Formats: sequence, structure tokens, C-alpha cells
Amino acid sequence: MIRAVSGPVVAAARAAPLRAVVASKGMSSLVPLDEEYMGSPSTMPAAASAPVTKVSTLSNGAKVITRESGQLGATVGVVVGSGSRDESASQSGASLHLEGMAYKLTEARSSIRLMRQADVENVGGNLAASRGREKMVYVSECPPDSAGTVLSALAESVVSPKIVPWEISDASAKLSEIILQRHGESTAEQVDDALHAAAFGDAFSLGKPLTPGLSSLSADGLKEFRGARYKAPGITVIGVNVPHEDFKSQAEAALEAADSSAPAARSPAKYVGGELRVKSDVGSTSVSMAFAAPSGSDASAPAYEVLGALLGARAAAAAPSASGFSVSYTDAGLVGVTGTCPDGQAGALSQALASCFSGLATASNAEVASAIASAKVSRALKMEKPLYALLALADSASVGTDPAKAATALDGVTAAAVKKAAAAAIKSGMSMASVGNISEVPQKAEIVAML
Repeated sequence: MIRAVSGPVVAAARAAPLRAVVASKGMSSLVPLDEEYMGSPSTMPAAASAPVTKVSTLSNGAKVITRESGQLGATVGVVVGSGSRDESASQSGASLHLEGMAYKLTEARSSIRLMRQADVENVGGNLAASRGREKMVYVSECPPDSAGTVLSALAESVVSPKIVPWEISDASAKLSEIILQRHGESTAEQVDDALHAAAFGDAFSLGKPLTPGLSSLSADGLKEFRGARYKAPGITVIGVNVPHEDFKSQAEAALEAADSSAPAARSPAKYVGGELRVKSDVGSTSVSMAFAAPSGSDASAPAYEVLGALLGARAAAAAPSASGFSVSYTDAGLVGVTGTCPDGQAGALSQALASCFSGLATASNAEVASAIASAKVSRALKMEKPLYALLALADSASVGTDPAKAATALDGVTAAAVKKAAAAAIKSGMSMASVGNISEVPQKAEIVAML
């Protein structure tokens, strides 16, 4: 708070240089530095409480994770350990359909009744769903005191959706239109599927497409897929900025009807390090290069996360559209670089991406230290936002790491560990994918020869 000053002091200020007035003893005595003013915030506010993460297991085997950080908004999610890697040939596209059909129809209610009777809109909630290679996330942001209401709507869509043939046909038509539009606009989304197919085999585990063709899926196939994976022991309920015990009780009630038997066994992922080239005439070309990384629960996984940040810094300097990444799954992972460019520039982009791996295992300590700091800041910023915090906790639950350590997982990473990870990654052999005008993209053997 600034106090107004008038009279002789103002006149003196107008007549004398500012430096002289500020330096005068009279000025400092007018506004004592230790004087407090009504309504002003304290100059020594109490430190905010550190976020608290708690984990419980329900009677049916489902897990409950909460993270209280003192923020105003809440985020609620139901995470199912089910994704495209779990689909059989006859179930291809099941995860994509479940994402598109979320909150549409349940055994008890239509989508309109679900929204109205659960009062989701009136309490300020919004419902969304997101598929992945090994998990499906049903999520909503809402006021903290409405978390139980919103959770009931999420859980109903997870536990008891009504799957009928006409819903499948309708969803297939809409999803096919969306996919064709996306693929017609850019190759960036397609190259991720292509890279995983190259890395793990296009018909196996993590190599199965996240966005496949949709013509063959039937209602029976979708029911069979759900029946094998949507089991309580494979479900995690997550609440950010909600009280743990209350949320746990609400989750127990919401998942009361969930099957308590164990989910079906999952086929293991095996890294093969191949190449996949997909021709597409959309005016752009995307290229991705990656090496094997460990599972998310492996002790070295944090070092690979930092390695992804290091590659990201190199990629950003090498090409405008390029970026680095690291991704972890329950039994495997990838670390690498990716980029997209207009037709005619794919050769230059490929060489720029390849240059990011040059001398990776002997990077300077300064470069590694910068990558560690960057990765820590990125993770900390994500944990500050309720939605991103929930997704980080979902990742932790998916790969089997301690959710309470999600915010501090990088604290013990050293430069030596990152360099060791880089050496192991390069030794695993490169996987490479390109989508677009592939005639401009060098073969993988040519890229490897550049390293």
C-alpha cells in the first residue's frame, strides 16, 4: 500500500533532483518500513502446504489415488488398464469406439438422462474420454464439492455402458469421417502409429495401431474386449484436490457393480527395431526415429525421461518442427525425435533428426545438467495443473510406480545415469518411421550410417 504525500515534501520533490529527495533522511522517516496497514497482505505469508498424495485399495480390488494441493478446482478420473495393445484382430478399433461412445448410453440411462440426472452440467462439470495404447482415461473437471456426483457419471459409463449394433455402426461412421479428415490434413498423427509398428511389430502388443480401420468391429467383439479388460483390479479412480476418505467412499459406491475378477493377461511387448514407410499425398511428410527404453517401473526410467528432454533441446535447434520425446509403458518404452515438414524438405529434416543422436552417450555435463533442469521444470509445471496432475498419476498407476513420487521422480537423476541410458539406447538399434512423400526420406540404413 502506498501512502499519498503532500505539502512541503511535494514542493521539495518538484524543486530538487529525484536522487536528492530519495537520499534525504526526511523522506525515509515519512514512510516507516516496518509500519503495517489495515487490509494489506502480510509480507511474510504462511508457506503453502506441500501437496499430499494418498493411495487406497477398495474391497473389489480397484485403486483410489488422491492428490490434495490446496487449489480451487477439482479433477476426477477413472482410468482403466485397457488399450489398443490389448485388442485382437477381430477387436481392432475397440478402444477408439469406447472413446467415441463414452457417456452416450448406459444400461440404466440415455446420455441425456445421464447428464441431467447426474446433474453434471449444473455443477459445472465436463466429461471427456481419452484412449491410449494401454489405458483408457475417463475424466472431468468440476468443483470439489461435486466430485462424487461427477464420479458416479464417469463410473456408470465405465462399468455399465449399453453396447448395441446400431451404436457401433453410428460410431464407426462418425469416427471414420474424423479419421479421414485428420489424415487428410497432416501426417503427424499417423507417424506415431507407424513408429510403434516399426519398433514392436505391426501385429503385436504396442505395435498395434491406436487409430486403426473401423470396418470389422462388431458389438460382440466390443463386448468381448470390455469383458476381458474392464475389471475392478485393473481400474484406478483418481481425484485431484478432493479429500481422500470422502472420495474413497464415493468410489466404493460408484464401482460397486464392477467385476472383481482379474483382467486378462497381456501379451508382452518385444522391441524389434524395424522401419516402416507409408506413402501419403497430403503435402507434408513426418519422420520419427527412436530407440528402445525401459518400462516405466524400471529404476532407469527417469534417466530416459531426461534423455528425451536432451533430445528435445537438440531437435528444436536442428529443425523448426522437430521435438524429442520419451514414452514409458508397463513393459517397454521409446526415446527419440520426431518432426514434420512440407514436401520437398523431408531429406533435410531426416538428416537434422539424425544429427540429434550424434555423440549422445558422451554429451557434456553442462548439456545433461540443462536437460535435467528442463525435465524437472516440465514435470513440476504439469503437476501444478489439476488435469495434468491427474494424467501423471494415471501414468504412474498404469506402469506400476509409486504415485506419491510422481512429482519427485527426477530428483535423483545424475549426468552419469543419463549418459549410461544414452549408450544403452543407441545399442538397442534404431526404429524409424516416415509418412508422406517417402521418396525424399533416406532409408534407415543410411541414417544409421550417419550416426
